[in-house]
Amino acid sequence: MKPLALIVDDNLRVRETLEDRVAELEHDFHSVGSQSEACKYLHLHTYDYIFLDLELPARSGKPPRAEVGRELLRQIKEHPRNRAALVLSMSAHFGPDSELGDEMVEFGAVAWIGKPFDDLHGAIRGMLARHPKREE
Repeated sequence: MKPLALIVDDNLRVRETLEDRVAELEHDFHSVGSQSEACKYLHLHTYDYIFLDLELPARSGKPPRAEVGRELLRQIKEHPRNRAALVLSMSAHFGPDSELGDEMVEFGAVAWIGKPFDDLHGAIRGMLARHPKREE
């Protein structure tokens, strides 16, 4: 069975970039643009890894807020089906030594990456290599 990823970002271009990279890895994925959409998928599927934008709208059409991304990360880590999913937190506000990125790791993300992406393939490969695939 192929690994399954969830892509959560309100920017369509970012989602398409991530979709292309995940497809290149020959992994399956679902792609959504808000917290409410992500929650629907989290209840239906078990994910191996999740790309989570820090600044995200609660619902489509609402403004993005960092609190929404943090809350969604908390929900993922408390979710019985997806608490073991590897979460890569993403934000345009993550710099080379990002305290905000480190904060997301403290909340349960396994790593963080700044946008625009410098080495997306490397970040994905590194995340998957450091953390073995979840047991089925």
